Amino acid sequence: MEHGAVVAPERVRRSRHAALRRFAAGSAVFCRRLRAELRAGVAVPRAVSRALCGPVGDAAAPGLRPAGRGRAPGQLGAGGARADRAGAARGHGETLALPPTGRLLDLGGGPGHVGIALAQRLPGWQGVLCDQPETAEVAQENILAAGLPGRLQALGCDLNTDSIGGGYDLIWCSAVLHFMRDPQALVHKACAALNPGGLLLLAHAEQVDDPAVAARVLPFYGTLAVRGNHLPRPGGIARMMAEAGFVDIQSLGRVDFPMAPVWVHAGRRA
Repeated sequence: MEHGAVVAPERVRRSRHAALRRFAAGSAVFCRRLRAELRAGVAVPRAVSRALCGPVGDAAAPGLRPAGRGRAPGQLGAGGARADRAGAARGHGETLALPPTGRLLDLGGGPGHVGIALAQRLPGWQGVLCDQPETAEVAQENILAAGLPGRLQALGCDLNTDSIGGGYDLIWCSAVLHFMRDPQALVHKACAALNPGGLLLLAHAEQVDDPAVAARVLPFYGTLAVRGNHLPRPGGIARMMAEAGFVDIQSLGRVDFPMAPVWVHAGRRA
């Protein structure tokens, strides 16, 4: 093709669909690997530990791995995240101080691995793991197995329509906005559920221009985007947080979750 030639729309459409078929085939491999690691109870807690929680010491949950040295309890650190070249410089190495006690919410937390890992890292905290009712039942079983029924509870609800409670000081939400009918409404709901000064951490895949990184995102999320699910461009999550009323918004960089990399963004309720 000559440089500057215009490609017919129909050819673009066929090429795009062919690419997405390859992405869909690749996604099965990612999903099988994720399921295997989740059955082992290590995949998500390890990723969150490396990206956010710092060293876990003697209080580590099974499968958690220390991410470094010298970070005080009650601080979530960005230094363990693999930095995204476009915007993680400010967040890399910083910490987000948390009080010794508080309430956390794992929003759309699935079987509860992340919420349980955070509760074990923050021994003075209590909290809620919130997801669909069937999934919340599994999370409650995992809470019992972790010995945390006095500090954590599972809440079954429809995140599109139901209340998620309130009075939280920390909300973790990972790969949930992709599946919401109105992603912005859930960010607003999270803001309303936080206490003033409370911290929201959003971890989601993004449509990036780097071909090597995009090749890791699209096998899992590309087909979702074609079906109309939310797959933000860089900067999109920060804009959603600002629209919901969050302040002190910052990027904490990229975390390599098993199925695809995600980018973590933090903001506080005013």
